[in-house]
Amino acid sequence: MAWPRTVRFGKRTTANGIQLTVGNAAGVLSPFLFTGSGPVYTGGYAVAIALLGLSGSLFTGMHFYWRRRNTNKRAGKEDWRAEGLSEEEVKELGDKNPNYFFTT
Repeated sequence: MAWPRTVRFGKRTTANGIQLTVGNAAGVLSPFLFTGSGPVYTGGYAVAIALLGLSGSLFTGMHFYWRRRNTNKRAGKEDWRAEGLSEEEVKELGDKNPNYFFTT
């Protein structure tokens, strides 16, 4: 488990709650995937490998999405968010701040 590094406490709390919920649900469901097909357990392993592939695809997609967002921020395409705001208001924008870059 990792603590997500975000500047907004609401997003961080929600992300941790979802992470724990999905992890616990997987822990409850996983024993039922490996019943009755031993000693090979083809069905259980097939589901596990399919879910690993799905998560790998999601992580790859998210990596490119956040990388594109960083590229847009560096190019100044999101500077409009800070126009007309004080320094304190810009800090309160959180990850929408044009100077905040995502770790990819």
